[in-house]
Amino acid sequence: RSPPHRWWLEKLGFNTGQPAIITVERGRLVIETEPRF
Repeated sequence: RSPPHRWWLEKLGFNTGQPAIITVERGRLVIETEPRF
């Protein structure tokens, strides 16, 4: 069973085409993106 946030994370990745680093800090979901130039 996939996490609830899996879908929109994949959707975000597909839309932007950018790699994203997902981390959890103090119960917060932090998304760090690395733009490709």
